[in-house]
Amino acid sequence: MVGKLAGYRTIWIHPDGIANILSISHLKSKFRVTYDSHGSKQFIVRNSNGADQAFKQSAQGLLYIDMSLQNGMLFNTVGVVQVDNNHFRYSSHDYSKATLARKIQRTIGRPSTKQFICIVNENLLPNCPIKKNEILFAAIIFGEDIGALKDKTTWKKPKSVSLERSPDLLLQYKDVTVAVNIMFVNEVPYLTSTSRHIRFVTAEMIKNVKHETLMTALKQIVNAYKKGRFSVTVILADNQFECTQDGLTLY
Repeated sequence: MVGKLAGYRTIWIHPDGIANILSISHLKSKFRVTYDSHGSKQFIVRNSNGADQAFKQSAQGLLYIDMSLQNGMLFNTVGVVQVDNNHFRYSSHDYSKATLARKIQRTIGRPSTKQFICIVNENLLPNCPIKKNEILFAAIIFGEDIGALKDKTTWKKPKSVSLERSPDLLLQYKDVTVAVNIMFVNEVPYLTSTSRHIRFVTAEMIKNVKHETLMTALKQIVNAYKKGRFSVTVILADNQFECTQDGLTLY
């Protein structure tokens, strides 16, 4: 595939490849590049903002930069760039410490930012090289770690909505309470419904979740109950269906 790396030039990429290769001759035409063959054995690329990016030498001899620790791209329209401009609010030292803080956070099991600060403040990591401020810097520069959020924001079963009905009405089940929801199967939306007591279930594929589409689908559900001489008097739904409230009241 061919793509344009902003601020650099058009490059060839492979979406499943482990690395993208940059030409040193093209790189030096855009940025200052230095190399010390007797010292650190790494290329230093200085962008227009004055920040340095080091391409280190691997055991096999390839000079590379690991972008998984950078949380961003290498170049922008004016030079080297991160995910956003938060990086440029901090000195190189603070940014380096923030990068280290994020690396340690992932190494110890990806605790939340709050938990990570508690661990550091209570000295639960002996000889820990980072402090509270550097953890906060990492959260601002890189955002919350996605891995720290996974499996920790679980769905909880909502409490049942209690509706007061007269005993004779409950025995007849003529007036029906229907609960509706939207679920996705392979990114395709379906409007599902189930009724209390009689347990009638419906599922309909819908093209989108816009007001007109939801109104049409809900009216079809109501009409299905009408054919069975039932009357839908209450529809339980989340805020996504709020736009249909007035239309259904008039229907």
